[in-house]
Amino acid sequence: MSVKILLADDHKITRQGLRSLLEKEPDMEVVA
Repeated sequence: MSVKILLADDHKITRQGLRSLLEKEPDMEVVA
């Protein structure tokens, strides 16, 4: 079972960086 994550931030670069880090984890899924 994976953890689904919704990223919310007003800075695009922050969202991209967090998404990049979180997608490397096998049990985490960025959904938005």
